[in-house]
Amino acid sequence: MSEALLNEGKADMVGIGRALLADPDWVNKTLAGRPQDIIRCIGCNEGCVDTVLNRSFIACVVNAENGFEAVRFITPAEQRKKVVVIGGGPAGLEAARVAATKGHEVTLFEKQNYLGGQLNIASVPPRKIEIRRSIEDLTQACQQVGVQIHQGHEADTDSILALSPDAVIVATGANSFMPPIVGIDDSRVCDAWKVLAGEQQATGRVVIIGGGIVGCETAEYLAEQGCQVAIVEMSDKVGAGIGITVLPSVLETYRRYGVTQHPGLKVTRIEPNHFQEAQVQEAQEGQQSSYELNIVCEDQQGNIVPFVADFAVIASGARPQVFDSSDLLAQGIEVVEVGDCVKVADISHAIKTAYDAANSI
Repeated sequence: MSEALLNEGKADMVGIGRALLADPDWVNKTLAGRPQDIIRCIGCNEGCVDTVLNRSFIACVVNAENGFEAVRFITPAEQRKKVVVIGGGPAGLEAARVAATKGHEVTLFEKQNYLGGQLNIASVPPRKIEIRRSIEDLTQACQQVGVQIHQGHEADTDSILALSPDAVIVATGANSFMPPIVGIDDSRVCDAWKVLAGEQQATGRVVIIGGGIVGCETAEYLAEQGCQVAIVEMSDKVGAGIGITVLPSVLETYRRYGVTQHPGLKVTRIEPNHFQEAQVQEAQEGQQSSYELNIVCEDQQGNIVPFVADFAVIASGARPQVFDSSDLLAQGIEVVEVGDCVKVADISHAIKTAYDAANSI
């Protein structure tokens, strides 16, 4: 589009902003006829605009080198090694890219039939579709440097040892956390990750349990689907982790669709409230019994605060996915963990830890 504007005389110059933070070689790659190799900005504002407004220096969540040019750059390998990467999320893909760029022989295993890990669900809520660029660009970068990618293959000790690796990078990510709330195993209690992935469906009145980034974005997503949404958060603030440039858009969505926020509440139990008449009728018709959920909360003073909903959606964070590397270590293989399997964080943490780990091999 920019080139068309110039050729048609509609513009004399086209400026490039955040895109150059994501990939400073944007222009060089374009001139060389390799636009497919550009690492594109995902429009998140987290590493650049938000950090400046928070009185920090400019960086970029998809470019580990940005802001760290003097100390973070890929160094050629002194000796070519066989490197196995376990996991095809952002951390695994970045680790594979850097290791292969250094000159190593890299094989990546991803248990799913698709790459990208949590980025696939992170791209679903409103305004987040550009996150998919990161999956596409990291995949292209890995293919460009010769990474052997095996999708639909869950790595285990035997399959890894069969490759005789010198080093293994574990990037197994995290799993969503389901807290020990009484009644959480009810069929109408959903996992926010599965809702965003399209594996579970919530309709009608929905209570989101957890007001972090995932909970807030799931609330936006369900509100746009026509749900009546309430967010219950144990801390004093809903959306505490959302960037200051993004939060106004989130709050505007809440205003438009009537999403209510309820901080300072702890969910103690979830109980089904069956409707006897509907239950009898549906039993006669061979249908599943209808009921609503009573979601019982306590405020910080111990007072009971009840909610009634058709569905509850759990968004209570995540926990690292552990990979047992003891047998690999016993064989003298170098093993390093990166991304969420070390500490559950964000894409910036995944990219930076993966870059540094791979560059050290």
